[in-house]
Amino acid sequence: MKLVEEFLSIQGEGIFAGRLAYFIRFAGCNFSCYGFGVVKSKNNKTLIGCDTLRAVYTNEFSDEYKEFETGITIQKIKSFKHKPMIVITGGEPLIHQENPKFIELLEYLVKNEYLVQFETNASICLKEYDFYKNCYFAMGVKLANSKMPKEKRIKYEAINSILKLSKQAFFKVVLDKADLEDNQELFELRNAYKDANFYLMPKGATNDELRANAKSVLEFAIKNGFNYTDRIHIRIYDDLEGV
Repeated sequence: MKLVEEFLSIQGEGIFAGRLAYFIRFAGCNFSCYGFGVVKSKNNKTLIGCDTLRAVYTNEFSDEYKEFETGITIQKIKSFKHKPMIVITGGEPLIHQENPKFIELLEYLVKNEYLVQFETNASICLKEYDFYKNCYFAMGVKLANSKMPKEKRIKYEAINSILKLSKQAFFKVVLDKADLEDNQELFELRNAYKDANFYLMPKGATNDELRANAKSVLEFAIKNGFNYTDRIHIRIYDDLEGV
């Protein structure tokens, strides 16, 4: 189980935006999402995908990972003077949910009453672990703009399991100006989950890209009765990673 990074910052998105947060980012993902168009070069290869390419392209970035050790991470969390929320992210963190180190970490966090939020693409069903009943989930279901096959990215069984087994879950959907003209999948999701909270988030791995999309996505959200979430960390740090 490989660790990409862990760091103290603020949660920049969703229902806990602005809250002090400790991020634990695991390597590995079941999606590539090359439609989001973030480009990096590594080992003379051009890699295209989302803004967490380091967690997705595990072969190319394996030399930058550390082996995850639950005890070391717990000691770091305990050392903070002020208790942060804990964000479990990736990549896709739920690919690790049967790993004993993953289970040990979550059991500790829940037992010690940390607020825990997962960032997930909501394509993997939750196992029936008791600790999930005390966890929040940001379900970043991917739309057609990700360029992933629909049958892989919209998994109603997985979404249902998260809504059933978690303390609370909400949708967090990435859009840009071009996506606003074709939003059938978004409305299909809202029609299927009328009682769920939907947050629309502008596409943007850089401040310039975020600025180009934010106003249009915000106005679309207002017009159609959705919530809006910005990306505070990108507003402040641009495309700097690990913040």
